[in-house]
Amino acid sequence: FLQSNELSRLGGKETIHIDARLVAATSKDLKAMMEAGKFQEALYYRLNVIPIRLPTLAERKSDIPLLIAHFLNKFSAIYRTQARLDSQAIELLKEHVFHGNVRELENLIHRLVALAPNETISAGDLPEEVLKPHAERISLQRDPLQRILSTPPANLLELRHRKQEIRRALAEQEREFVERVIDECGGNLTEAASRLGLHRITLHRILKRT
Repeated sequence: FLQSNELSRLGGKETIHIDARLVAATSKDLKAMMEAGKFQEALYYRLNVIPIRLPTLAERKSDIPLLIAHFLNKFSAIYRTQARLDSQAIELLKEHVFHGNVRELENLIHRLVALAPNETISAGDLPEEVLKPHAERISLQRDPLQRILSTPPANLLELRHRKQEIRRALAEQEREFVERVIDECGGNLTEAASRLGLHRITLHRILKRT
């Protein structure tokens, strides 16, 4: 049929001509299989008329953020949410090797949206197979003090820079803690200030830090 576009029905006597095009797809290296005697040579050359090679997702990493945005919109509509990935999560997914290509990425985004504890999906929400190769780096990024203090400074100037980084890191942790308490108080600043043991003016000053 591939050679002549003709066939006969089982038990029939009439030859039927069919005007059709056959599109065949595979993730295997058929040429290598043919040379190894694992794929029929005649079939290979009948199929291999106009070969089209689709690059793997690993070869087009710039497409990953676009695909993430597409699948987020798709599954957010299904689950009636406004799910989004933070920048670190997107960077980790760009570095991940998706052996299942686009389908694997789609399934992963589906899982993240369905199970996300809130609308912003962070790096910590990613599955172990994505996080494991970057576990040490993520740990340092989550704990800036560990990163700053893990090695001795090279000189006095670097020591001064590190002191500034420590102040910024502590200020950021203070702000995050305050914001968490405010969320627990339903946005009531007066109640949050009372629980934190702060004056309301001090609370506002912490929130204004960038």
